[in-house]
Amino acid sequence: MKHLRRFLFFFIFIFIVHYVIDWILAKDFSWIDCLATSIILALFFTPTSDLLKDKNK
Repeated sequence: MKHLRRFLFFFIFIFIVHYVIDWILAKDFSWIDCLATSIILALFFTPTSDLLKDKNK
């Protein structure tokens, strides 16, 4: 469960940072862009083996 919490933390953190940066730069952004970037980067920062450990328990 610890690793899943780490993934969710990175996902939410990256999503908020991406949203704020787009808002500051006044770029025309889409929610799907924020969502996709957040998922990809959260998976990058959370090792896949850690996520699989939680699934097997």
